[in-house]
Amino acid sequence: MATRKTSKKSKQTSLPALHPDTIDMIVGVFLVTIALLTFFSTQTPESGQMPVIGQYFTLAGEYLFGEYFRFIFSPILLVFGAMILLRKTEWNALKGFGILGFFVSVTSLLGWFSRENSPKMFFNIYDPLQNMVGPAMAFIFLLAILLVSLYLIFQLSYAKILKNVGHHTKNAISNMRIPQEDFPEIVEISEKKKPRKSANRVEEINSELENIRQEKEKTRDDEPTMGAKILSGIFKNPRENMDDEPENLKISEKKKSSRATIIPDKKIPLTDTSGKVISKEKENPAPKIAKPLSGWKFPSTQLLDRPKKANPISPEEIREKALIIQKTLLQFGIEVEMEKECVGPTVIQYRLRPAEGVKVSKIENLNKDLALALSAKSIRIQAPIPGMSLVGIEVPNDKRDVITIREVLESPEFQNNPKKLAVALGKDINGDYVVGDLAKMPHLLIAGQTGSGKSVGMNGLILSLLYKNTPAELQMIMVDPKQVELGMYDGIPHLLTPVITSPDKALNSLKWSVAEMERRFGIFREKRVKNLDEYNDRADKSEQMPAIVFIIDELADLMMSGNKKEVEHNIARIAQKGRAAGMHIIIATQRPSVNVITGIIKANVPTRIAFTVASQVDSRTILDQMGAESLLGRGDMLYFPTGAMGPTRVQGMLVETDEIDNVVREIRLTIMDEDWSPNIPDTEGIVREPSGNRSGSIIDGQQFDEAEDVINSAIELVQSAGKCSTSMLQRHLKLGYGRAARLVDILEEMGIVGPADGSKPREVL
Repeated sequence: MATRKTSKKSKQTSLPALHPDTIDMIVGVFLVTIALLTFFSTQTPESGQMPVIGQYFTLAGEYLFGEYFRFIFSPILLVFGAMILLRKTEWNALKGFGILGFFVSVTSLLGWFSRENSPKMFFNIYDPLQNMVGPAMAFIFLLAILLVSLYLIFQLSYAKILKNVGHHTKNAISNMRIPQEDFPEIVEISEKKKPRKSANRVEEINSELENIRQEKEKTRDDEPTMGAKILSGIFKNPRENMDDEPENLKISEKKKSSRATIIPDKKIPLTDTSGKVISKEKENPAPKIAKPLSGWKFPSTQLLDRPKKANPISPEEIREKALIIQKTLLQFGIEVEMEKECVGPTVIQYRLRPAEGVKVSKIENLNKDLALALSAKSIRIQAPIPGMSLVGIEVPNDKRDVITIREVLESPEFQNNPKKLAVALGKDINGDYVVGDLAKMPHLLIAGQTGSGKSVGMNGLILSLLYKNTPAELQMIMVDPKQVELGMYDGIPHLLTPVITSPDKALNSLKWSVAEMERRFGIFREKRVKNLDEYNDRADKSEQMPAIVFIIDELADLMMSGNKKEVEHNIARIAQKGRAAGMHIIIATQRPSVNVITGIIKANVPTRIAFTVASQVDSRTILDQMGAESLLGRGDMLYFPTGAMGPTRVQGMLVETDEIDNVVREIRLTIMDEDWSPNIPDTEGIVREPSGNRSGSIIDGQQFDEAEDVINSAIELVQSAGKCSTSMLQRHLKLGYGRAARLVDILEEMGIVGPADGSKPREVL
């Protein structure tokens, strides 16, 4: 029974709990009603007779809050109640304490200023405070209560308030010192640096974008816009109207960088797509690339195609993309200030300054979101730009400019470069021509997937060297395992040997290069010089030695030929010591994996060029950082020279096959005034094994193209083992695959081993 009674007592009916939204609605309506009732009921009507309820409200209000209670009590309740109803805030206990603290602090502060109009109830708070800490500290204490109460009610950010007050004060002082009507340019510059408020900025950007798009639609079928007319009138592009110009053209050395600044409130200054102004002052014959030596005639740039017409970029397009970037970042809570833009032949780099407290990694992680908003194939983000407190976002141009090799070879950067091993690369995002020095590199590693422009870039490097050097100053060894890229250079006097296509001959040429390097060091030691330049300065003309550039078009084929360790070892030796001997290596590969570009090769080849690669892993392999996977192909590359803080984005040169044929044909027809041959002994031995007997071996009346001691060692090995295989000779005699296979054929001709029997070892006879 007791249990039954207990259960009955515990079974009580309770009202359902109110939803928080319902509570907010009730509190909001109550506060608004009290505010309106207090304000209107305490107003004296025209008859002069105040309603009874108004009299009570007036007496109670003046007693509790002072004479000015209607101007304090009603507005604060009205504002707070409206905020609750509009869902701008929610009601909770802290808000109630905030309202109470607000009334206590405000009414006490009014009593501090005027005792006559002070409240009768809460004025007593000021008296004990004054007696305890004095009038000044009492005022500070009440002010602190007021600030805390306002924060509890409205969630105010005092840091932002102080920041805005400081900026407005600074701008007001600046405007007082510099009247706008007297110095409009200075005021415009100061306006550019004013920070933008993030509130409603997205709506403003949307309206600006809509205006730009409407203007573009309006002027699409009409005549060019006023901005385009001004652009074409002020900035004359060096490649414009090229068909109307004569064959010979001199490019002025005067150049003017035009980098427009993007200001959200201002119109973007007009900019040239090339990033510089090159004026055509007068027509002169094409300049000579270098001073002829020993009667050598350098090829003319007239053999190359003329520069292509540039694709102008309208200011509206530049501004539209800038606004889209700013809008997208604001949507993710990132506030930035657009600083400037650099218009290049392939991309536009927008440089922006993040607000204080913004992590640059947050901007980097929005790579795909920005590409989606801009409808771009890919974008590249530099966060930060090396040496700057800015973030760079590189956006592809709608129409890319074509950079020809003639344009770069005729540029002042290449013509005035005193280095003999200067190589033309292309044009960067600032519109400046990029020219490297192979002697400072001193070796170059190039990587890029098929179709990225790697072979075209290689041809541009070779032609640059041919336009700067005579055969007496430069000799090259070309290795082309693909057999289709470098064969067109056969027959020029700059080649030490015809273009090599066999992996075995390529390995032999590497070994020969190591031997030649050691020979040169021996001569330098005798002459007491440190490098090739010092030796040539002191030596007679007949004893001077040329620089040697070893070019490998596809390293992966050599590494997979079975002689990977030997290839890697010889490349590393040349890369480590070859600079002083005047020997340089240019290596290209379309497989930038760790199996091809090993750690030893990377450590000794410091200068890198990365064209478009397939993945971030490949980009890290070639550049030690990401970025190459976001390139656009067709010559778009990242150039990372020795000692640079980061890679530079460059649009590579276009080199047509007809241009190469014209230059090679001209060089073949060039005859030097005097007999000449490179000061290099045994050039015919480049493609032969250095350790072999060059005159061959004669054994039992038979002549073999192999050293006698090597053949005897092989005979002893197979007789002691009782079998013979190519891999066994490779391991024990430390030979390459091609040489070991040839040695097996020699043993078969001599009757030492039997014929091949599939994959089984040969029988020893």
